[in-house]
Amino acid sequence: MQYRKQWTAEQKELVNQWKSSEENRQLMNESRTEFYNSKQALEWKQTKTIIKNESCKFVKFNVSKNAKKAYKEIARENPAALVVFMAMVNAKTTNNSVKTSYNNLAQKTGYARSTIALAIKTLKEKNFIAYDEEKEIYVISPSIVWSSYNVYDWNKESIENIPENMLSELNFKNYIKWDNHASCQRKMVKLFKGNAKAFAAFFLMAINMSSKAVYGSQKAISFLKKTLKCSIRTVYRLIAFLKNQGFLNAIERTLQMNVTVTWNKVKTPEMFRNDVLGIIALQDKNRGARLKQKMSIFKGIINL
Repeated sequence: MQYRKQWTAEQKELVNQWKSSEENRQLMNESRTEFYNSKQALEWKQTKTIIKNESCKFVKFNVSKNAKKAYKEIARENPAALVVFMAMVNAKTTNNSVKTSYNNLAQKTGYARSTIALAIKTLKEKNFIAYDEEKEIYVISPSIVWSSYNVYDWNKESIENIPENMLSELNFKNYIKWDNHASCQRKMVKLFKGNAKAFAAFFLMAINMSSKAVYGSQKAISFLKKTLKCSIRTVYRLIAFLKNQGFLNAIERTLQMNVTVTWNKVKTPEMFRNDVLGIIALQDKNRGARLKQKMSIFKGIINL
């Protein structure tokens, strides 16, 4: 619309004349068809690629009773700590070590150094992380998160000075999976900087989701209100933000978790593919409209 406001009356008349031609209208329709066909081809290509690779790179979060309790405490007391923890998980190696700095974490989360320092303190107190001063690295508790199929692949001797209470649930059987591809990490960073509390809400919904990754709307609202200890109005805003960003999908009176981001052991390929297509459609909705408008405008201008 910005382009049209700059046109003169004469230019508008010429464009309208161009559009009135049957030959030109047919050309526009053919261009639209070509655009949609190419878009559909891209969707399917991306879908097949993501479905093929979705299980190749992920982390597993422990969702035992004790772990859930710790997540909820952190989300309620200091949501920023949960964000910093996820940023560290995204950067960790296969043996759960992270070599990072306050500046690096501040860049990824958008927080001030003082906020990062408080978050690190909280995570240490909850035994989510430890710091090896000799090697100058952080270590994420393998009792909380792991990225290997077999937790016993971890070489305990490679990391020293880990508190014993960080090794209490090494072989956890109840867990959710979280996509750790670069594309998902970028979405997480965007969510971190957009609304840390919304990320905390989504994470808490993930660790408590049902086998079908669906929440009843009222159940989700009550759960978040009680867990985060916030008002219903705040919960509505968080849910609206997550829906707008594509992390939740409202279907009738339910909220469907986006299983391209996180899923449990019973996730089906159909659920995953539907969410992939939903994300692409959401991203391309406005982009496609703008492209079609610019295409039409361009064809009018070149004949002025």
